[in-house]
Amino acid sequence: MPSKDEDAEFAKAYQDLIEAERHAATLENQLNSLEHKLDSFLAEHEGKHPESNNKTSVSENIGGALGARVNAPQDGDVERTPKDSQ
Repeated sequence: MPSKDEDAEFAKAYQDLIEAERHAATLENQLNSLEHKLDSFLAEHEGKHPESNNKTSVSENIGGALGARVNAPQDGDVERTPKDSQ
């Protein structure tokens, strides 16, 4: 037969589990909302620029929509400035 301390410990663990489940559900809802907003944003962006093809990456789409170009080095390439090449 479990002692009162074990019962209290089990009850605390159960309450912690319930709280963690609530927190996980909240995070999942927030992620779903963010995903929906991103999908809407990308759909709106693609509608404004029909000349873009489907081969562009998400970062290029977002960077273009923000008015900034996203330049990430590809395959280990490093962009060098004149100072770097000396």
